[in-house]
Amino acid sequence: MATLQKWVRTHPDFKPAFNSAILNDKKKYDLENIEEECGIYCLAMHPTGFDDDNNMSKFYIGSSVNIKKRIQGHLLSLRKNKHYNREFQDCFNNCMQFNAYFLEHCDENNLLTKEEEWRSKYCEGSLLNKNK
Repeated sequence: MATLQKWVRTHPDFKPAFNSAILNDKKKYDLENIEEECGIYCLAMHPTGFDDDNNMSKFYIGSSVNIKKRIQGHLLSLRKNKHYNREFQDCFNNCMQFNAYFLEHCDENNLLTKEEEWRSKYCEGSLLNKNK
């Protein structure tokens, strides 16, 4: 089994799961006072009673020229039960703890490229993003 795990981690197609440890050094937003920044953000949905060892969290990586407006838009549609991403909506409806983090500043022209770089580093199963 150890040989298989070593092979998987060294295989060129291996992508680790996005997890809470990645967010330890990132700025956590106070949802009432989000800054108007341009860049990449992460919305984290943690089970109630979340701790750093919990592997049941789900994450959404996004980008915006105005992160404040974009996160407020997500929250509004989630609260109205009308979010376009059903899995994300289900997590929210199941009383998962919602946190927002700032991942990286970037120029408006590089937003989608940077977002895709962040998303492509991690296995899809740990992200709530839907592939286009």
